[in-house]
Amino acid sequence: MSIGRLYVVSPEPDDGIIERLIKAGRCGADLIQIRSKVLSPERLIKTVLYIKKHLPDNILVIVNDYPDVAIYAKADGIHGGKDDFDLKDIQEFKKKYNLTVGVSVYDSLERAKLAERYGADYVAFSSPFPSPSKKKVLTPIKIIKEAVSKLKVPVFVIGGITPENAPSMLEIGVHGVAVLSYAFRGDTCENIKRLKKTIEKYAI
Repeated sequence: MSIGRLYVVSPEPDDGIIERLIKAGRCGADLIQIRSKVLSPERLIKTVLYIKKHLPDNILVIVNDYPDVAIYAKADGIHGGKDDFDLKDIQEFKKKYNLTVGVSVYDSLERAKLAERYGADYVAFSSPFPSPSKKKVLTPIKIIKEAVSKLKVPVFVIGGITPENAPSMLEIGVHGVAVLSYAFRGDTCENIKRLKKTIEKYAI
């Protein structure tokens, strides 16, 4: 399955957030990442199954951090940071379980290259802009430009993305943008539609 350009990442998925994630998918998001630090594995599996049931099949449902949850819930993919799974496990996730695998690379081009070497389907750099969760800019634009020029896998950016600043990322060649806080401020559907139009206009 191809990887789209608009990626929505969930805050803790309570009932209201779950419905807004579904709305985000129906209004134009291409990937939905479900992440939780507090739900039990059993509850998280049920959450993933519920969200998948209520979204079109072409939207990738990704589980953050927990490969076992992704496998049992028959999610479309798994996304992880440096402490979530070993990059050497990527091929098993892909070949044995048919999962799309994404990797957080923070501000590290070397980690991005390593993730690509092990078979990651995409990488995500953070944060190009200040956001509510990260007040300072972490990844210089020169690193993102270099990643785009040297990597063959899709490059996403996450952190402080809005329709106003997304063009500056898309115009240097990033594959797509990921949002968390932006998607859940105000009207989720209208926010997603607006950002989708921005992507369609500026993506290379």
